[in-house]
Amino acid sequence: MSLSSHKIMPLQLNENNCVLIQYHDMVHIELADIEAILNDIKVFTQGRPLKRLVIIGKNSTITSEARAFLQEGNHRDRKKIIAEAILVTSLTQKMATNFYLRFIKDDFPSKFFTDIHKTKEWLRKF
Repeated sequence: MSLSSHKIMPLQLNENNCVLIQYHDMVHIELADIEAILNDIKVFTQGRPLKRLVIIGKNSTITSEARAFLQEGNHRDRKKIIAEAILVTSLTQKMATNFYLRFIKDDFPSKFFTDIHKTKEWLRKF
């Protein structure tokens, strides 16, 4: 069992060549969690370039230290991320995601959404 399994659902690959990363509701993501999650993604995808659909659980938060590590990790792995869509559920998540997207904006296409159908529709373009 992975360290991250209590914070995210088991990783899935859908028919659209997209890995689903879904956080549980009401979790607080810290640096050790992000380290484990990024490692799980690397193992799961076997280094293949894929799209990502990240679903942030309701009332879930991330520390600034964890967010910075996530940004650095995704910047470092930018050639393995075709596009990333992030589904958020709160104003706080929107603000944190906006900050994250500004940091990685030139690395790969990325966008946040509040509607799952629009999220999936956008990812199909890649």
